[in-house]
Parts: sequence; structure tokens; C-alpha cells
Amino acid sequence: TFEKNGKQAPNWAKPTPKCHYKMAQYHGMMKCIDDNVGRITRHLEKLGLLDDTIFIFTADHGDMRGEHHRQNKGIPLEASAKVPFVIRYPKSIPADRRVSQVLNTVDFLPTMLALMEVGTTGREEGRDCSSILTTGQHPRGWSDVTFLRSTGQPRGDRVGWIAAVTPRYKLILSSAEEPWLLDLEEDPNELTNFIRGPRHREVAKSLAQDLIAYGKKFKDPYCSHPTVEAQLKALAA
Repeated sequence: TFEKNGKQAPNWAKPTPKCHYKMAQYHGMMKCIDDNVGRITRHLEKLGLLDDTIFIFTADHGDMRGEHHRQNKGIPLEASAKVPFVIRYPKSIPADRRVSQVLNTVDFLPTMLALMEVGTTGREEGRDCSSILTTGQHPRGWSDVTFLRSTGQPRGDRVGWIAAVTPRYKLILSSAEEPWLLDLEEDPNELTNFIRGPRHREVAKSLAQDLIAYGKKFKDPYCSHPTVEAQLKALAA
């Protein structure tokens, strides 16, 4: 996607004119992380604590590294928004378990507390996903959709992007752009907007309804921005 056509890109993912990717430094940092994860696991093993430890490797964001001719983070495309989540806890989680459901970082706290059999306050925004890890079955009433948005508060008549995400689709809205619908199965490079395609009409409608419900529940100002609100109502109708 490095040489994608910038004219066809949404405002929230335009190519960056000047990018210095410094790949040697990036690979050096990855090796440093890998070396130190090894040190931690070897020390826990030496102490006889490895199998009693919930060991997690994750991150708060990805890095574009030249994908879509961009650097760094902050957009809802896979290279930026998708993060690793590797967990080892042989007492409860089978070694070959793979998760296909869509999870978010807000889900990690209640999930980890549940694995430790520690109660929560019940006020967390995240979901307890421990049954997905331990049995492969999602909790009762599970909705396989989560939400992402850019940082900061709305400024004047402008608001950043907000997205409803499933394992396959992303509906992304912004005050500076028409709605975008990405289909990772048909277009894994995330270059095509399927929002106007009749085959994706019901998908867009369902995700718009999910975003409306999310905005009301958490009072997200992105969803109540006049432009985004109008887009959501039109898609959800």
C-alpha cells in the first residue's frame, strides 16, 4: 500500500509527504523487546513461577511503517489499530487457543481480573472475555463489535474519526469525510470504500446502529457532532 493513490484516500488516512521510516532502529527495538521478554520468562522459570504467572505480550497501538505511505499511529487502519495479544497461562488457557472475536484494550482489565478470580467494581467499560480465552466460547449476550476513535475533543465544527469494528468490517465516520466502510475479507489492504455498495447496505446499517447506541451509552461527543450524527441517522434508517 506504500504507493497508493492519495487522492482516493480519506482525510484521516492521507499519505504523509515526509516520512523517515528508520527501519534499522525499528528492528533494533523489536530485538530489544524480544531479548527482554526472554529474560523475564527465564527468570520466572528459574524461580518456579512461570506456570503460576499470567504472561501477556501486547501493545497500545501498532505502527504504520510505510503502509499507506504513513508513519506512526493514530488511524483506524490495521497496521495502526491492530495490536498483538499473546497470553500464556497453562492452568486455564489451552496452548493452541486462537481468538477470532474482536476485543479491545478496555476489555483487558476485567478479563485479567476474572482469570485471577478477583472481583471488579462493575463500573468498568470493558467486557470480561475470559471465557473466550479459556473455553473458546464468548459470554452470553456477546456482541462481536467494538469501537475506536481518534483522540481529543471536537474543535469547533470539526471532529476526528470514530469507528465501529467487527472481525471483518470497519465503519468509520468523520466530520471532514463521507462515511467509509472497509471490508477486510474483500479488501485486506483497506483501499476501497464499500459504503455505497448495495451488498454492504445492511452491514453499514447495523454498524451505524451500534455506533448510535455506543454514543448514547457513553455520551461520546464524536457521535453527537452534527455532521457525524446526521451520517449515522442516514445509514441507520
